[in-house]
Amino acid sequence: AASVALILVLARRTQRLAALQMEFVAGVSHELRSPLSVICAAADNLAEGVVTGPERSRQYGDLIRTEGRRLSRMVEQALLFAAEQADRIHFNLQPVQARQIIESVLQNAEPALRQASMKVETDLPATLPPVLADANALSQCLENLISNAVKYAAGGGWLALRAGITGKGPQRELAISVEDKGPGLSHSDLAHIFEPFYRSKSAREAQVKGAGLGLYLVRRMMEGMGGRVTVWSRPGRGARFTLHLPLAESEPKADSEGTA
Repeated sequence: AASVALILVLARRTQRLAALQMEFVAGVSHELRSPLSVICAAADNLAEGVVTGPERSRQYGDLIRTEGRRLSRMVEQALLFAAEQADRIHFNLQPVQARQIIESVLQNAEPALRQASMKVETDLPATLPPVLADANALSQCLENLISNAVKYAAGGGWLALRAGITGKGPQRELAISVEDKGPGLSHSDLAHIFEPFYRSKSAREAQVKGAGLGLYLVRRMMEGMGGRVTVWSRPGRGARFTLHLPLAESEPKADSEGTA
């Protein structure tokens, strides 16, 4: 009986993995078409002389750059998801300066934020203790959260990024939050928001583009770094996602391998 039960469990897992792979291929293939079409059309107009004048050329250049970065981000997410599913994610955990990473991510996101006409508020202490993290993974988490805020809250036109130390004694940790004034999430959405390929009701209704991988990857990367991600949201009142990371110890830890 035990062996039969085990076989059934393994069969269900195999079916689930196959379903995820099909969703992954279909979702990514669909989402890649949009930025590629925009880039090709804009490039054709520039090459054929349809666009004239420095201001129009600059606008088209900004469009190509924005869509190119969006395409690059989607490819990175697809590769990361594939690696995560194959247990091939490795984290180089070292003491890192979170403020520098936050400022770098904000600088890279500036064109997209400007194009969306979003007002950005920051509350970052002048000094923050180092945290134990993988610098690239932390950057990716922040990029995903900011990208989500731009996509879902462009109408609200406001984004806040805050960082600070919470907890006491050995429970002290760094909390980095990204908050927007977008449509918010329902209670049922909150229960599934970190699942792969999940799209919230507001996202589907507004036809917001995306494969539903960003928040899932944020959760997996935060867990791989010994941290976590939490969310607060109410319908019509926006959303606040917070990354929680342990403070760095005196000696850096060895590399950590992601688990799936």
